[in-house]
Amino acid sequence: MLESIIIIFLFLLLVSYLKERFDPDPIQQTAGGGKIGPRDFEYQCAKWMNRKGYDCEMTSYSGDNNVDFYIYQDNQLIGIAECKCWNKPVGAGPVKTLYATMLQCGVNRAWFFSQNGYSLAAIDYVEGLRAQINLIEGKEIGT
Repeated sequence: MLESIIIIFLFLLLVSYLKERFDPDPIQQTAGGGKIGPRDFEYQCAKWMNRKGYDCEMTSYSGDNNVDFYIYQDNQLIGIAECKCWNKPVGAGPVKTLYATMLQCGVNRAWFFSQNGYSLAAIDYVEGLRAQINLIEGKEIGT
């Protein structure tokens, strides 16, 4: 069972990496017309979580193992977050990778932030899970 989960996780990790690696334009327009890069988007998402009452611990920009920041409440790790500043909606693949990362980290909550929304397949996948994955769009946090 554990071997199957690890194999699925590695496969989803590879798919997510390849999609992100070949994304042609990671710089996005903000609602105000300016540009925001991926790392700035991650910081804005963490600040939004801070305003909601959570503490966030940013990971390093590269080699983050599909976790852009860890989410704490009352000094307890309660979840993880992944942020995508893509010029297209996030598909089901990266969301599946986030779910596998949740299992690996031993948390039951996650937040996925997307600058440009989610595909129907991604939304359907989350709705079919028993895990709590929150899909947040950039416009909700003011980017």
